[in-house]
Amino acid sequence: MTDGDLDRVTLVSSDISGTIDYAMARAKLANRFLTEMYFYLLLTSSILIVLAGFVIRFLYKMITSSNMREEEGSAFSRAVLVAQEKERGRISRELHDTVAQDINYLCMEMNRIVSVEEKDEREKLYAETAVFRLRLGQRVRNICSTTLPRPTLSHRG
Repeated sequence: MTDGDLDRVTLVSSDISGTIDYAMARAKLANRFLTEMYFYLLLTSSILIVLAGFVIRFLYKMITSSNMREEEGSAFSRAVLVAQEKERGRISRELHDTVAQDINYLCMEMNRIVSVEEKDEREKLYAETAVFRLRLGQRVRNICSTTLPRPTLSHRG
């Protein structure tokens, strides 16, 4: 080998060494870039997963709250229906126990008036029956006034 060949080999060897150093430096940069990208991707994914967790929790609370309000509304509706049925039963008993029996009594008294032959006695029974009829009318009005729905005050905005 001559000195020129040795210079050439040294030059080629130096070029190869520089190329290898350059390639290694680029590989380190690429590796660092990929590591940073992986880190940022992992960080972004983690943030999105946490955010999705919060959204899911919020939606779960909203659905649970909505279901609770719906159940409360159903319970209120059932309570209203039960109260209505109780009130209907009370009104029915009150009508049966008072008005229906009073009408029966009034009919019996009217039949008795017809059967009485003495004029004074008949007029006395008629007057008593008329007073009883007025009281019965008042009782029916009282029952009606207690069963009428009360007007509600509405707030106008």
